[in-house]
Amino acid sequence: FLLFKNCKTFLDLNIEIMFFKQINTYLIYDLRADYYVTARNNGFSYFDKATQTFHNYNQRSLPALPSNRIWTLAEDQNNEIYLGHENSGLTIFSPKTSTIKNFLNDPEDPKSLPGNKVNKIFIDNDQNIWIGTN
Repeated sequence: FLLFKNCKTFLDLNIEIMFFKQINTYLIYDLRADYYVTARNNGFSYFDKATQTFHNYNQRSLPALPSNRIWTLAEDQNNEIYLGHENSGLTIFSPKTSTIKNFLNDPEDPKSLPGNKVNKIFIDNDQNIWIGTN
């Protein structure tokens, strides 16, 4: 499954954020050098370095989120967050509007997501978004 869209990913785990590795499945820097981190079975969180505060997102705060079990994430150049769920497909979250767009496998639609277990989201040098599924 390939989304053609201009985007950028941030995968930079270093010493400064080592403590996140204890509590997360995946972590990215956003365009402002703040952090988005998955929170295992509890959705995902945004850490604002300027205010030193966490903003937590889950099915309670975002009812359209299909699952709190998020394995991977990436951010595009429009600040949209791509979330890969353990068994609930792909979600695109817009922090500006707090809106959710979900993508699931549809066996009747060959253009749908190939599988609902999203293991990896990768953005290549041509700015294509690659989604690794089961």
